[in-house]
Amino acid sequence: MVMSQGDVDMLRIFRWCRCVSQSGLEAVFSKNRIAIFLLFKLIRKHRSYDAFVLTARGHALIDTHLPDTPPNAKLTYLKGDTLRRIRLSQLMLTAYEAGLNVFLHNTHELLSTSGLYLPATQRGRGTNVWGSSRISALTLLDDTLYAIHYVAPEIGKINFADELDVLSKQASPLNPKRQALLFVGDTYASILEEINAPHVDGKRERNLVHYGTACNRSPIPVHLLSCNKVGTLQLMILSQPDYRNRLAMLSLEDDYAPPAPDLDCDAIFHGKPFLVAVDMDLQRLDRACTHDPISIVALEEQATEVLNQRYHQTGLGEVYLLSDAAIEQLLGHKPQFHVPSHKSYQSEEGEIFYDPPIPTAQKSINASGKKRVQVEPKNRQVDGQEQA
Repeated sequence: MVMSQGDVDMLRIFRWCRCVSQSGLEAVFSKNRIAIFLLFKLIRKHRSYDAFVLTARGHALIDTHLPDTPPNAKLTYLKGDTLRRIRLSQLMLTAYEAGLNVFLHNTHELLSTSGLYLPATQRGRGTNVWGSSRISALTLLDDTLYAIHYVAPEIGKINFADELDVLSKQASPLNPKRQALLFVGDTYASILEEINAPHVDGKRERNLVHYGTACNRSPIPVHLLSCNKVGTLQLMILSQPDYRNRLAMLSLEDDYAPPAPDLDCDAIFHGKPFLVAVDMDLQRLDRACTHDPISIVALEEQATEVLNQRYHQTGLGEVYLLSDAAIEQLLGHKPQFHVPSHKSYQSEEGEIFYDPPIPTAQKSINASGKKRVQVEPKNRQVDGQEQA
């Protein structure tokens, strides 16, 4: 089998995450290629979850041909660790589709590329600067450094002071203009289910709080993001410079009026504060509608899933949908999600990446009387079966 660039990306995602969500993988990569990976025994189904993991053969292939990947870490079957890895893969696949470089080895690479850095690849090596932090990833979009936390129902408590301290230390060498938290989850509704749950923070655990408490106490903005196609588009928009102001002008056109300096909004529309909510900073919206109704513009799924019920149905604001034309003008092109490349992968030395057929497959093919695949050295042809 000749490996394409998309195939290599898939292998890297497995090494970075170790346990990859089946639904998330099938939403980005073709089911045909996933089936071929299963056939060639590079991956296998997880024994307890709807997920895939690398086989020993898959790890060996990566160790031989992709030395720039994180080392093979032992896979555990503890429920907490497995769920964390699956959730991490959903985040990574969402960012991958948004065109972010998800294969970063350190935070400094965020300065040279729009990417996503996963601390899990460095934990346990030497000095663990991340401590017990729950930060799943870091990303630097435009001038804002986001500390990403995966939030799910009953996920537990965090030491919020420590989380902010870790973010501050990581931000220091990157020198971003702003810092923010990005709470991600399967859907916006699942994130809010945990944030809005009636938890009680015990007195004996003063440093440990639930995510709802952290959200309300946070001195920096808190944004929500769903790990699906909507979240992918949201990441693409957040990557654009001055996206709030530009989307406000593109949405209102001739009705646009600049806001007063003392108002935390993006425009004035028919005498009301107008806010771009595509970044899902709900605390900002809540503050804006304290005294008067507001106008909000967001993606359709954001309005349907959260904003209509939270603001329109309560009389706190009018919710408008962000037009395709406004998004296209902001991005400079029609929104296009990253598609795994089918071009043959070539190393820096120009060598094509071949995966030789497994011995058991060769025996079964020979027994049926069909020609077998023979992988020859570089610059020689592959005879027999059609290349997968």
